[in-house]
Amino acid sequence: ARLVVRHLKGAGIKCRIPIADQLSLFYKMLPAEKLDVMDKNWIQKTTQNGLAECLLGVDSFVGSKIGFFLGWGDRFDKHTDLESAIRSSRDFVLFHPFLANQQIKGSKTRSPHCLITGDTGNGKSFLAKLLYTYISFMDIKSLYIDPKKEMRKWIRKVISNPQTRKDFPLYIKHLEKYHFITLDHEKKENWGALDPVSFMPASKAKDLIEVIFEQIYNFKDKDTVSTAFLRAISNVLERKERGDQVGSLHIIYEMQQHKNEIVRDAGDNLFESVKDSIMKLLIHDGSNPSLSLTERMTILEVENMDLPDFGERIENFTKSQLKSSAVMFALGKFCELFGMNAEEKTAEFIDEAWI
Repeated sequence: ARLVVRHLKGAGIKCRIPIADQLSLFYKMLPAEKLDVMDKNWIQKTTQNGLAECLLGVDSFVGSKIGFFLGWGDRFDKHTDLESAIRSSRDFVLFHPFLANQQIKGSKTRSPHCLITGDTGNGKSFLAKLLYTYISFMDIKSLYIDPKKEMRKWIRKVISNPQTRKDFPLYIKHLEKYHFITLDHEKKENWGALDPVSFMPASKAKDLIEVIFEQIYNFKDKDTVSTAFLRAISNVLERKERGDQVGSLHIIYEMQQHKNEIVRDAGDNLFESVKDSIMKLLIHDGSNPSLSLTERMTILEVENMDLPDFGERIENFTKSQLKSSAVMFALGKFCELFGMNAEEKTAEFIDEAWI
């Protein structure tokens, strides 16, 4: 050791010979270094200021440096008004909805899913609608499920503002392209909007038709009725494949004209269950157009739904809740088909996702 000290001194380098414990003590103080049973005297307490001097996490950067501007991050909790919070904020937030979808190096998924949560009144819906607005500028097919019917109200307010129309004519022109649909069974033009026979390929419609009808009729232990019902589905879907104008209502028509009286009674029961109810959205004769799977910007509103509380047992559902659940099954299948084409980019927003 002394030879090394002399050699380095000749090169102008100061060198010291440590005492026995110094070298081990140095390593024991490094972050994440394991301590042995005999190392307890080397554990040193420190203050938060002392810990900060270790320069852990010196960079506050999180996420991506590209994207749409959403707002500012407020580091402090002492602000009582928005303006002072904005003035003291230096961390702006950017969001790129398709960053993970383009196989960028380091991304973990090709299909990003976002969840916006928070207390009532904290701006969840506003953020969702802001993101939807940004996405609508892109060449992306988008669907927004809006059960509270807020989007139409906000867009209408902007479009009807004379100053906004004057200052931002291109933006107004863009907003006027939004395609609003209200699923309201009390309006005749909506009947059949979610009819599986109309909006689904015939090869995939059968299972959903069964689920929908099972919400309003108990087919268990009724083999004759069940067999006739399944045969009627097949017949109607075959007619659709041949180019006939048919809908789920024709399944009921076939059952009403069946030679077996029990099947005819079941058909009459189904017809009465559908009449003047929300089921008209799902079961119609095919004369109305169904929801479009090709519209570029669709805002879908849902009216007069009676949904059960989350976690409620299905045997406790009322008839009205069962019918509303049937609508949700069809709506879920529509969303699934809407985003199924791998050749096109799609985005779906579900406001009030608990539904």
